[in-house]
Amino acid sequence: MVRRFAYREMRHHWGDADGYRAAVAKHVAILNADFPHPLGGNELGHISQSISDWTINYSRMWNDGPAAYDAAFSAIQAARGRKGSGRNGGLAGNSRPGGLVRGGSQVDASSELQRLVVKAALL
Repeated sequence: MVRRFAYREMRHHWGDADGYRAAVAKHVAILNADFPHPLGGNELGHISQSISDWTINYSRMWNDGPAAYDAAFSAIQAARGRKGSGRNGGLAGNSRPGGLVRGGSQVDASSELQRLVVKAALL
């Protein structure tokens, strides 16, 4: 649960490692309060430090920065838009829900999306 939060929270703390660490530590403490037998303070500190340090030191998202994130996000959204929402049958002339063309491969769509993300990250 904290890992998901940490990746989403990263977008609000580009270049502010201390603020990011504090946000992760606060979230760990909030989640810990919901446990029937909460963990101790030292354990919480080590968990939040481990998560925040790993994402700061090894995450491409943190290291590449907001420009690369925005480009990758735009590529993903564009690919989703081309695929269609599924409410209107997806792509024009397609009657299958979710925008999947009969005989089309989910693997093809996934590899196209991955290609777009890589291309956007290299810009």
